Amino acid sequence: EPGDGLPPDLRGPAMLTIILGIGMSVLDSAMFNLALPGIVRDLQITESDGVWLVNAYQLAILVLLLPLAMVGDLWGYRRVYLCGVTLFGLASVASVLATGPLQLTAARALLGAGAAGLFAVNAALVRLVYPASLLGRGIAINSAVVAVSSVAGPAVAAAILSLGPWPWLFAVNIPLAAGVLWLGWRSLPANQGARPAGTRFPWLDALLNGAMFLLLFIGVQRLVPHGRMASAPVLGWALVALGVLVGVVYVRRQRRQAVPLLPVDLLAIPVFRLSMMTSVA
Repeated sequence: EPGDGLPPDLRGPAMLTIILGIGMSVLDSAMFNLALPGIVRDLQITESDGVWLVNAYQLAILVLLLPLAMVGDLWGYRRVYLCGVTLFGLASVASVLATGPLQLTAARALLGAGAAGLFAVNAALVRLVYPASLLGRGIAINSAVVAVSSVAGPAVAAAILSLGPWPWLFAVNIPLAAGVLWLGWRSLPANQGARPAGTRFPWLDALLNGAMFLLLFIGVQRLVPHGRMASAPVLGWALVALGVLVGVVYVRRQRRQAVPLLPVDLLAIPVFRLSMMTSVA
């Protein structure tokens, strides 16, 4: 049952899978940020256009994080994690083969989608691996790996770039993803909790979730000059206003849901809300 954890002999391989996957995704983001100026020069695009190579990754995570967490609740955290690792590896291959900015942006968006699969169920898998009495230890190990990967990213990227061109940064992900997939297939536990009768994936809520974030952030982007495009303040404010409107409808729908996609029930708890605001700040 969830909360009882795995036996000690199975706990190590499962936790290794989890920390390798989350470390790989965090490391990729940190390495890419260091290599971005060189990539912009090689692709002969403007710096502001190059920012979309970062935005594509982050927006994909932002749009898919909550829906994939719900998918994990309904169909299994293990499945979501392994699918995320597989997509991350395939997107890394696409990034290595990319020859233009549009191709690389699309590949980065797929990388973000794969990373969203890892992030969405990461904490849930830690809860399945560790018993309740040791859950704090599992969370601490997981958090330490995220911090170390963030700090190590620039140094690792510098070492790789000293040996080869920037596509090598993505090539490193391919054997790592294959190793995590193999290890995860053998070791990750399945959440066997029965779904409540009649529970279905909320497709409309998932669309509203994605539309809200995309409209808000694309609208903000259009408020300022972007690459070869001049600013479009009227269009930008219209997109922001539409995003706010979609967000209001989305949140009102979530308040009526027994199992909301957006955790409005958790956000109503003062200490949880304060913790989230502190993390964002």
